[in-house]
Amino acid sequence: GSTKNWSKDMAFLGLIWWIWVAIGAGGLVVIILIVVVIVVYKRNKRRKQKFLRMKKVQLSKNPKTYCQCVR
Repeated sequence: GSTKNWSKDMAFLGLIWWIWVAIGAGGLVVIILIVVVIVVYKRNKRRKQKFLRMKKVQLSKNPKTYCQCVR
């Protein structure tokens, strides 16, 4: 009867081992997803600041010359 005992030995807190594997894998996927979202958000924020800074420099280099028509 040692073949039937392995399923009882492999159960932790009443859950079968593959359920724990599934929970672990799901948790890992969630953590990786959160990390990716944070990295992308920070990169976009930095790119936006750089873009705004470049825009500001361009504006200061080229002052707008408004058409001064004599009315």
